[in-house]
Amino acid sequence: MRWVRGLLILLFVLFSVTLTLMTVQVLDDQEVDNLAVGMRMPASVRTFDPASVAGLPAPAHRWLRHAIAPGTPLASTAELRMRGRWRPPGAEHWLPFEAIEILSPRRGFLWRANAWDGSFGLRWVEHYVDGAARERRALWGLIPLGTDESTELHTSYRQRLALESVWVPASLLPGHYVAWEPIDEQRARYRVLIEGERYPVVIRVGPDGALRAVATERLQRHRDGSWSPAPFGLAVEAEQTIEGYTIPSRLRGGWSYGKPETEPTIAIELTHAHFLPPKSPRGTGSPDSARPAAPTSSAHTKPQTGDAQ
Repeated sequence: MRWVRGLLILLFVLFSVTLTLMTVQVLDDQEVDNLAVGMRMPASVRTFDPASVAGLPAPAHRWLRHAIAPGTPLASTAELRMRGRWRPPGAEHWLPFEAIEILSPRRGFLWRANAWDGSFGLRWVEHYVDGAARERRALWGLIPLGTDESTELHTSYRQRLALESVWVPASLLPGHYVAWEPIDEQRARYRVLIEGERYPVVIRVGPDGALRAVATERLQRHRDGSWSPAPFGLAVEAEQTIEGYTIPSRLRGGWSYGKPETEPTIAIELTHAHFLPPKSPRGTGSPDSARPAAPTSSAHTKPQTGDAQ
């Protein structure tokens, strides 16, 4: 019968398309997995000496003394698991997501997330590693929705990497890659060297040394595909102590950060974190040439108070 033959042809086409999409996804996954392996490469690091931050601006001095316990190995890579909600600019509803991130401020970041929009499952992969940036989105992890490797994306991801470095406090100790400057008693600015250019980030620190907020300017992509600079920042609502590091564990903020009329566009909660510690004998000093190895874990969470900027 003709209808049977037509149905078989249709099924064959659907099977072929599905197989092709699955093959492409497998290849993409392998590429991302290879990046992840490279970012986890261990190397020797030193341990934290509080005297190494003595000459920094007061807010930076308080925060780094609070964020790193004396004698803690200066890990340069963190592996993070998080969940939260994301709201695209101009949208009325939030998308819940769960994500895994490998963050190594000297090399980049690799962020893999699954989000849900009603009955639709969305998969995001965003990475900036060794100077190369890419963003990929797929419906149900199979149907491509878009890929971006633009020059603007590279710039925006470098700015993001600079801001997210607060999750790896040892990477912000003074040295060749990091320069600090004072603003006032609560705020300081660090400038991180990435691919030959300095990217500034402002932190707000409480009297107890706890990080209260972090902000910068990033290139933002609009719905029409254009890009423009915009404030981006996160208020720290809670922190967590893990393996000698005290890091933000609950954050809220997003684009146009700091403007009174602006609603948050992202809320993040860390569900797990660990740092890759040293492989070789420990010393003391700066982590400028440090790389990481394998972690242990214990943590507690403390809520934060204070304004968001």
